[in-house]
Amino acid sequence: MSKNLVFLCLLLFPVLFSLAQEGQNESPKDSVPKNSKKQKIIVADKVEKKRINPLAPSRAAFYSAVLPGLGQAYNKRYWKIPIVIGAIGVGIYAYKYNDDLYDRFRTAFKRRKAGFTDDEFYDVNGSGIVPGSPDLSDSALQDGQE
Repeated sequence: MSKNLVFLCLLLFPVLFSLAQEGQNESPKDSVPKNSKKQKIIVADKVEKKRINPLAPSRAAFYSAVLPGLGQAYNKRYWKIPIVIGAIGVGIYAYKYNDDLYDRFRTAFKRRKAGFTDDEFYDVNGSGIVPGSPDLSDSALQDGQE
């Protein structure tokens, strides 16, 4: 189940990031249909210019550094916040899962080297086909750690 979830996340991330870039390169001339006749547009005497704050990207980056996703809220792109939190969550989950697996293999390997045969990988399915033989060898436990 967890392998399928990780595979699905890795499959969907490029799609989500490509959708995040949509609409940024559009200009007003792109919105006019190509087959329409050019018309002369009369503009009022005064053209209002939208003031651009050059420090806005750095402010958004600062907010994101303080709390991930806060920079997206500052830019009013609220729909991106779950993506940021999900990406961080997947990273934390993958780290925790691999660390737990490493600890399990390490503990079993150390107990095997100490001479014990009661670890969780010793005759896992209880088949007892060959009594006294482990299901995972010492080298398999060492590979599991690596």
